[in-house]
Amino acid sequence: MAGRIGEAERAHMGSAARLAGPRAWLAMVAAVATMFGVPLGARAETTVASRADTSERVVALTFDDGWHPGRCEEIYDTLVRFGVPATWFPNAVYVRAVPALWRRIAERFPIGNHTTHHRALPNLPLRELRHEIRSDERHIESVTGRPMSKILRPPYGVYDRRVLREVGRLGYETIVLWDVAADDTSRRATDRQVARQALRGRPGSIVLMHCGPAVTPRILPVVIAHYACAGFRFATVEDLLAGGAGVEATVECPPPKLPRRPGRATYERSAERPPNTAPGAELAGHEWRLVEAASGDALEPLAPDDLLTLRFAGRMASGSVGCDPYAVPVSVATGGSLSFGRLVRSAEGCGDDGSVPTTDHLGMLTSMVSFRVVDGRLDLLDVEGRERLRFEASGPVGILGEWMVAALVSEDGTLEATAEVGQVTATFAPTGTLRGSTGCNPYIGGYSIRKDGITAGPLLMGPAACGEERDALESGFIAAMRSVARWELRDSSLELRDTGGRLILVLVPRSPVP
Repeated sequence: MAGRIGEAERAHMGSAARLAGPRAWLAMVAAVATMFGVPLGARAETTVASRADTSERVVALTFDDGWHPGRCEEIYDTLVRFGVPATWFPNAVYVRAVPALWRRIAERFPIGNHTTHHRALPNLPLRELRHEIRSDERHIESVTGRPMSKILRPPYGVYDRRVLREVGRLGYETIVLWDVAADDTSRRATDRQVARQALRGRPGSIVLMHCGPAVTPRILPVVIAHYACAGFRFATVEDLLAGGAGVEATVECPPPKLPRRPGRATYERSAERPPNTAPGAELAGHEWRLVEAASGDALEPLAPDDLLTLRFAGRMASGSVGCDPYAVPVSVATGGSLSFGRLVRSAEGCGDDGSVPTTDHLGMLTSMVSFRVVDGRLDLLDVEGRERLRFEASGPVGILGEWMVAALVSEDGTLEATAEVGQVTATFAPTGTLRGSTGCNPYIGGYSIRKDGITAGPLLMGPAACGEERDALESGFIAAMRSVARWELRDSSLELRDTGGRLILVLVPRSPVP
């Protein structure tokens, strides 16, 4: 069953109200059964909350994910400096990579469940759905030594009836969404725009931000000051939903001005900037696939079923061994040297048979101390300067970034230009995430590429009805994305074809991945 984004919780809350009668009857049955000593299995009744119903000027700040430890630490320091409570929803794969940081965070702030690997829950088989929630709780509690708050924020904010049922069975009483999103993961928003979005809160608002983007720690002091000087107090999510009054932040008023909005001249100059020459810049923007590994003193090709991928983003590297994800801190220095931290992988199996993919090459990764990139090939070298692991980019950088749909196959099989050029978008991120807009609804899903092959989806959709013409455009786009099997870059456009080689989508660039 497809998940829904944003306002879906309202439908669930309406259903809950309609069920008040049957629930009262069930409560009576339970009471009678208790009188006669008949045990009935108790289960938490899960509710969905995107804000608190209050007139008090209280808001809850929340921070998701945790893929960049340095920025998570900056957020922590800012909250402590201003005396502001907040709720964190990290993924266990990041928590286990830097345990000391998260023990520090857990000493002062509550941590809720955001799943281990940030996978969309409605898409998962039941066993994997339960595993994502249970393993997140187990791993984070083992790192922090503290019980996890029994609140869950589903990745991407999507859930369905089955997710609600299973979340309740696992003891979680509340699914926490949000009514204000800072849009701090947007690649196009300025600091000013992100701050303005975060400041759209009203009494009872839950504000969504992320522990990873560079913009978040930059704008957080300004956001806190503006809320506080407007008379708002701050609470954790659980305190807010319980009717807590919150606490005042230690700020000076009037607050600082919002970050300056860049003008046209700034954007024009940005096009003339030299290419990124930061250490390790050539590593980013690719998903690297291991093709050769050392056997003795020589490199040998990998077996066909031995799959290891590697991605670099900021101070973290991540990838998968088969279907099993891993993450590891990484530091890259000028001159091609690098060093890896402690690697964490789920190592709990993800196949139907419960098997755990293994490889000796993953163990070699963290002992590598330098790298070189030549003609789309990444070599990792040991302390003696020997090539030990060789990766190839699984697809050119050209496919990454934001595209807009210029032409789409019609019902009769002909390719037609879309009337809403620029409104239907698709962003291919180096992390394997595909997101965009159909011109009316946002969507999100995954994609994978290898040579000229591509698979996309399933895509999780927003709930809005868009009118007959846009609904047809949306349906056609989603159907086309479901059918894509091949890709090709031609004259700066991206052509997507089905398994028979028929051209079904033409996309033109909107902006590259920085």
